[in-house]
Amino acid sequence: NATIFFSVFNPGYQDGAKYAMHVALTSGWFDAYEWVVRINPDVMVFDESRLTLAMAGLFGPSPGRYEGVFASCRRNKPCYGRGCEHGLIQTDVLAVRPDVVPRDAFACWNSSVPRSDPECGFARSGAESHAEEQATRAFRPIVQRRADAWLNLNHTSGSLCRINTGGLRHLDTHKRPSDRLLCAKACPVWKAADPWQRFVELSQHLARKRAAKKAAESSGGPGTDGAVRRARSAGAAHRAAKKAARKLARN
Repeated sequence: NATIFFSVFNPGYQDGAKYAMHVALTSGWFDAYEWVVRINPDVMVFDESRLTLAMAGLFGPSPGRYEGVFASCRRNKPCYGRGCEHGLIQTDVLAVRPDVVPRDAFACWNSSVPRSDPECGFARSGAESHAEEQATRAFRPIVQRRADAWLNLNHTSGSLCRINTGGLRHLDTHKRPSDRLLCAKACPVWKAADPWQRFVELSQHLARKRAAKKAAESSGGPGTDGAVRRARSAGAAHRAAKKAARKLARN
């Protein structure tokens, strides 16, 4: 099941990211959940295993119970394990246990408040002009409790606060459509004009490709000509998709 909330109020690029978290926390939308994953619409999930393993406490140099799973912006030093207080938390994608996050953690979302404001004047002064800076403060208690896991242990994210590691990619899909990025010429021509429906078609296509490859690998040995051909075809499509993704991710 999915519940979708829309709002006509848009406070802007940075403030909007903070305001959405503020509304969700203060409205209690997260109360019934053990984990909440915040992900931007231009982030594609190629492989969720690192994220889900961390949420289960099975990832990183010191496995155990985590309260937050983050990625650090590359402009700060890399985070290699728990208690990474110098990390600047990306907001492209993050996961937290909502029961450990105060409801007012993002109360200072509005960067246009007067500098003299006793509660949030520091945000107006530029201390938290970006969503990443406010997220870092909001989730600092998690880091101080050493309950933090970091996705980009090898520090492979780009120079900005853009996720590009752990099976997660910020794609700028308005510039590089996800169907071309993932499949290039290996994918069929999409018929749907609606972007969401195109994504559904893409997901179904990739699922069929994975199923065909799995069936080919389990249906017989090298003497099974049909299985070999199917495996080669699925493998070629998979390699083409990875090659296209690497090429466009470098641009």
